[in-house]
Amino acid sequence: TTFSANDPGLFAGLAQQAGARWWTTTGEQWKVGIDDAASRKVADFWGGLVEEGAVGNQPMYTPAWNKALNDGSQIAWVSAVWAPGVLTTAAPDTKGKWAMAPLPQWSPGENR
Repeated sequence: TTFSANDPGLFAGLAQQAGARWWTTTGEQWKVGIDDAASRKVADFWGGLVEEGAVGNQPMYTPAWNKALNDGSQIAWVSAVWAPGVLTTAAPDTKGKWAMAPLPQWSPGENR
């Protein structure tokens, strides 16, 4: 898989799943912040996987990324429910070879 810097939605989703709350309200005031323990946990974990070479950091939604999906050199993609639609055009040679799975949890039963 890849942990791409050009897809902030992936990081935001993983941070939220880990318990981050980047924006909240108190009365009529907004509180915004991304430097919390949950966000750092996600950044350290996925950044460590990239540094180890366990996952790539190739930009997503590019011709090179499409090729990696289509030729089997990228065998996983952390995404959302709309991913199958992307795969039909980005990786047509892999039709029928993909499956959905729940996002791994940091702690059992705590999938947010």
